[in-house]
Amino acid sequence: MKLISVPVLILSFFINSLSAQNYSITFKVISPLQTKSDSIFISGNHKKLGFWSPGVIPLQRINDSTWSKTISFPANTILEYKFTKGTWQNEALNNDGSIPHNSIVKVIRNTTVVKRITKWKNQNIYKNKFKGKVTGRVKYFRNVKGEGIKPRDVVVWLPPGYDEDTLKHYPVLYMQDGQNLFDPKTSSFGVDWQADETADSLIRNKIIAPIIIVGIYNTSDRSLEYTPTKKGMAYMKFIVTKLKPFIDRTFR
Repeated sequence: MKLISVPVLILSFFINSLSAQNYSITFKVISPLQTKSDSIFISGNHKKLGFWSPGVIPLQRINDSTWSKTISFPANTILEYKFTKGTWQNEALNNDGSIPHNSIVKVIRNTTVVKRITKWKNQNIYKNKFKGKVTGRVKYFRNVKGEGIKPRDVVVWLPPGYDEDTLKHYPVLYMQDGQNLFDPKTSSFGVDWQADETADSLIRNKIIAPIIIVGIYNTSDRSLEYTPTKKGMAYMKFIVTKLKPFIDRTFR
């Protein structure tokens, strides 16, 4: 039997106690450009930050230019976060108007982080700047249900020539965040990912074989569905046992 000395046991207990320690992080936003009807939210990669849902965790209004919220987290947690006015169409921007990277803080002590925000995204600005539209033909399936997950829309993009050769079959590419793939009007950021233009160009230039693209819309449970959680397993089962068989029956 291996004997462990008392000092080692004490050290191990001390380390475990440190790892179990919680610390408070105070998020403070200074933004003097708000109206009295506005609210500011924090959104991030932790349950207490709403798992990236943009309008779930509000900050408390301190005065006309200051918002704050204090939340406790386990020691050594790495937090990534952004601020919004409740939607990604109204997220905080850098001073030059660009979309910022995620802010990051590691929880090692009680800390206050201060963010000064002078500009906010306005969806109308992006609608005026980007005139994109859907390239090719798409079909929408609304409110598709799956066991243990929220209903969501599914959009299917069909390659050029799909209707001309009714005997031809196609490989299928399944993509997440379906509302962002093809149409700037439904995109969370006012600019779509141009999966339709990209695929159309590659196919017409014979760089890739024609494919069907299936875009699966996300929901407010996005982070849970994209990780190995109970909802994540249910989402994966939905794709494998319901969505894919439906696509195989409906399209070639």
